[in-house]
Amino acid sequence: MPRKKTIQPLPLEEGENYEVRDEECWLIGRGMHKNFEFRTLMVNCLEKVADDYLTPSGPKEKPSSKSGDYMSSGHKFADEMIRKGLGGSDGEKHFSLRHRIYHEVKLHKKALENALAKKNLKD
Repeated sequence: MPRKKTIQPLPLEEGENYEVRDEECWLIGRGMHKNFEFRTLMVNCLEKVADDYLTPSGPKEKPSSKSGDYMSSGHKFADEMIRKGLGGSDGEKHFSLRHRIYHEVKLHKKALENALAKKNLKD
C-alpha cells in the first residue's frame, strides 16, 4: 500500500533558505519518518531535562526531580523519562532512551549550559 504523500514547502526567494518541519511536512526518503519520531521524542525529553536541570541564570545546584540526578546514567535517564510518560505505554522505548536519546539530550543540555554561561557573562 503506497504511503501518503507529504506536503513539501515551496522554496523561498533568492537569499537565505529556512526549513520548517512538523508532523505534516518532513523530508522524503528512507527512514525519514523514524528520524522525525526520534527528533520529536528527543526534544520532548530535552524540555523535561531543561526544566529539572536549568534556570535562566544557569545550571541548578540540584535537579528538581524526585529521583535525583537522573542524567548520571542512561538507565536512570530512561527510567525517569518513562516515569514522566515519554517511554510509550509500557516502556517499549527504554532501549532507545538509554542508547540514543540519552546521548543526544546530554549533548544538547551541555550546549544550553554553555549558551547560558556565555549570555550571563555579557550581562
